[in-house]
Amino acid sequence: MAHAAAHTKETYLSTLYHRLAAHLRKKRVIVAVAHAIVVSAFHMLSRNESYDDLGADYFDTRRQTYLVDRLMQRLEHLGYRVRLELVPTT
Repeated sequence: MAHAAAHTKETYLSTLYHRLAAHLRKKRVIVAVAHAIVVSAFHMLSRNESYDDLGADYFDTRRQTYLVDRLMQRLEHLGYRVRLELVPTT
């Protein structure tokens, strides 16, 4: 079940799987995804709530400033000068 959930598209569990798979062995990552599913199920049952997926961009929005700084440093390391402007969302 965790393997199937990890290979869905644009979900929190698939993003979690791919983030962890970059650093850990695949079987260990599947266990971590299964743990996340069990924790979610526990909270859903104890609070009598339905499942609300956090989305594929959860980790990016959570650490947005860190992500922007890291990507700017990578571009500057490649020899580019970067100037950012915040685009208003509509």
